[in-house]
Amino acid sequence: APRNAAGLSHTAFLMPSRDDLAHWLAHAAQNNVQLQGASDHLVSEAIYLADPEGNGIEVYRDRSPEEWTYQPDGTVEMATIGLNLQALYDSAPKAA
Repeated sequence: APRNAAGLSHTAFLMPSRDDLAHWLAHAAQNNVQLQGASDHLVSEAIYLADPEGNGIEVYRDRSPEEWTYQPDGTVEMATIGLNLQALYDSAPKAA
C-alpha cells in the first residue's frame, strides 16, 4: 500500500540499552544491511530500514526519563535530529 494509505506504518524493535542498539548496528554494518535513516528523538534513538517488500522497520532504544529534557510546563522535549551513526557504531561493545 502507498505510504499515505491506511495500514501498518512500520514494525519497531526495542533494544534494551544503547549498547544493544550499537551492537545491532555493528552487526547490520558487517552484513551490509542498507539503512534508510537514523534519528535522535531526544527521548529515543532510532535506526530505520526496510524489509525486502519495502515495509518499514525501526530498531530503537528509549532513553531513561532521567535523561529527558522537560519544558517549563512539564512537557517532555522531543525532536527529530540526525543520529550520529559513526559514534554509535564506535561505542559498540567489542568481542573479547
